[in-house]
Amino acid sequence: MMDRISVCVGAEVMVSGPPNLVPQKELESIGVRVIKNVDEVLKIDSANCEAIHSIAVMEFQEGNLREAERLLKKAIRVNPMASRYYTNLGRVLKAKGRVERSIQAYKMAVK
Repeated sequence: MMDRISVCVGAEVMVSGPPNLVPQKELESIGVRVIKNVDEVLKIDSANCEAIHSIAVMEFQEGNLREAERLLKKAIRVNPMASRYYTNLGRVLKAKGRVERSIQAYKMAVK
């Protein structure tokens, strides 16, 4: 059985549950491996939808809507029961002007 992997994405640490914000330098000083590339995360743990989701949120915040949408859809394929993935997909689609698709995503979030 594989131990639970803690993944640091930017300055967010994904362990279990909600992310804890920890300065990246502090993490590195205690030997936490910082992973910023979703492909690298997936090589370690291909089902780490939390890491995928976290990176998608960061991409959205940076205005990279196409990449955010791609990653959110990937996270949804891994875990279609996570309502926050659909909620964030709705936000991305709304920002892209795709209102009807955004509404569909929001509806999926509340199912």
